[in-house]
Amino acid sequence: MSYNYEVNSNKKADVRFNHNFWLLFWGKIVSQLGEGIFNIALPWYILNATASATAMSTYYIIGNITCGLALFLFGKMIDRWKKEKIMYVTDYIRGIYILFLLFMVLVDLPYKFLWIYLGAVITYICSGLFNPASMSILPSILEGEKLTKANSLLAVVDNTIAILGLAVGVAVYEALGIHLVFLITGVSYIISAITEMFIHPSGMVKLEKVQQKSGTRAGIQYLLQNKKILFIIVFALVWNYIYISIYSIYIPYMFNVVFKTTLAAVAAIQTAMSVGLLIGAALALKFNIKEKLYRNLTKVVIIQFPVFSLLPFIVLLHGTVLPSSFFLVGFFAALFFILGITVAMVNVNISVILQTETKNEFLGRIYSLKSLGSMISMSAGMFLGGIIIENMPVVIAFFINSILFAGLTVFMVNVFLRKPSDAEQQDSLNLQNAKV
Repeated sequence: MSYNYEVNSNKKADVRFNHNFWLLFWGKIVSQLGEGIFNIALPWYILNATASATAMSTYYIIGNITCGLALFLFGKMIDRWKKEKIMYVTDYIRGIYILFLLFMVLVDLPYKFLWIYLGAVITYICSGLFNPASMSILPSILEGEKLTKANSLLAVVDNTIAILGLAVGVAVYEALGIHLVFLITGVSYIISAITEMFIHPSGMVKLEKVQQKSGTRAGIQYLLQNKKILFIIVFALVWNYIYISIYSIYIPYMFNVVFKTTLAAVAAIQTAMSVGLLIGAALALKFNIKEKLYRNLTKVVIIQFPVFSLLPFIVLLHGTVLPSSFFLVGFFAALFFILGITVAMVNVNISVILQTETKNEFLGRIYSLKSLGSMISMSAGMFLGGIIIENMPVVIAFFINSILFAGLTVFMVNVFLRKPSDAEQQDSLNLQNAKV
């Protein structure tokens, strides 16, 4: 069973005056600052301790697999449970366990990496439930025409905090070690959970219980019947595979193991990416909410194509035209700055497409299916990326991803920019008439 709620004046309120949105907004600021520090420090900590890309990717893979299993088993419940409750419960669990990791380090418990990998299981399961709940709750607290602005504002905050998290994470880890990283992250999750407890979608005025089509299978059937949404999710999954292998595996391994640089080199690239994300989120505020989303998304993918294509050539020039790692970092930072701008636009467009074109009773399950697919594609990217980068020249690894992205670009252009044939236009018209 799920619940219908009365649409009240707070939902109709502008984003600036919607207290539910701002509770979500400030809660995300606090938790994501700690998460940003954690995400830059912990992988580097594992890599320093093991000097193995496989060990680092194992952390991600364990987390992603368990997150995927949680989404498969519990994803259907996101449309049945109160989404704000999912958010604060999962934040409490993450905060408490990360504070336990602090205790583990302080008392020097044995099997240190076992506890860290168990942490991947717990935190990624929580993230897998938190993320679709936090995104699918937006249509319950804001009306459709305000969703683009809300998603863009959240993206601006996400990326501003990501920049601060990178800077603070590097400083804290290098100066004070992993102990303070665990403390800041754990406390931030708990503060965020307290804030989220006061979110009340649509005023929480309960009207009636309504029967809901049961299970994940209904969500899959709904997705298969809506081809455009299906194509958007397929695009997102392939894009995630390409991006995560480069960003999370190739670049840290290349600079740490191959070129023997410091954490600051990777942090500089990630900071450039975050600044680009921030600018891109601000630009996304200008997008039309429904009429141009698919075309805008495809055009941004076309812009990304030369960026991905240039990455292997930059690596190839290292040691010849680019005499030192300093120049390599600079070129990578510039390209990831551009990539960051486009990624923000992609993310906002996808979010608004899903939130405006998916029926509310299916929204949680569609986000869960998207998250489940993302976990699988990112796990594949990290697993295969770790194997490829350790067994092939770095430049070949980048070339493989460039070729994959070329294929993805052709797919998007063919689906969303190609002019439909007369027969396809007639079929679309017949379908619309049938719906009427």
